[in-house]
Amino acid sequence: MAAKVDWSMRAVECAKPVLCQNTYLFCVGIPDEQSQQCVCSPDYAGRRCEIRCDTPLGMSDYRIPDSSLAASSSWNSKLSPPCGRLRRGWDDKCIGGWHSASPFRVNQFLQVDLGFSGLQSGLGNLTLIRKVATQGRAGDPSQITKQFVTSYGLDYSLDGTNWESYKENGAVKIFPGNSNSDGIVTHTLAERLVTRYVRFMVKTWNGAIVMRVELYGSASCV
Repeated sequence: MAAKVDWSMRAVECAKPVLCQNTYLFCVGIPDEQSQQCVCSPDYAGRRCEIRCDTPLGMSDYRIPDSSLAASSSWNSKLSPPCGRLRRGWDDKCIGGWHSASPFRVNQFLQVDLGFSGLQSGLGNLTLIRKVATQGRAGDPSQITKQFVTSYGLDYSLDGTNWESYKENGAVKIFPGNSNSDGIVTHTLAERLVTRYVRFMVKTWNGAIVMRVELYGSASCV
């Protein structure tokens, strides 16, 4: 769990040598190395800003298991949610990404459950999410390309039953998506999002609804 800052303590000059390991804003507490605490930038946590909060959560490297992935619908078994991992190409099980069934419609979704044991924090199954990234359908010998999502939202849930839409400045955030199949588009979340379940909610698309995704954050920064 990320260290909690005592905001009743006034900001002071950081101890010398600077004890904060990464990007920090200022320090609080008595100006000595034992008592002082760093106030970190959003991408770091911990008493010394030693914990990075924007690392890949495990879609592209398969730490998030297939059983943690779901979708509103799928075209077939080779275009199912486990195929929707960032950078996954064509293989004997997948042909380019998660592809929704037809008819294509707004708010089809790809869902990720971050509650598996590898990400559990001091607050149970919750994870801080700092960034998201998407791709369209991977290229292949048949040239089935130019299929990608051009805009999407994020819905999130603590229990998988009650859902809310991610907002920035009080309004539901719609993220620009992809303009081609293989390019990676990454967005940093401006608002703090701590959750277990995330849905990539499709708003617009080109050719077909196909996505490959990654999330970035840390359970240790909750």
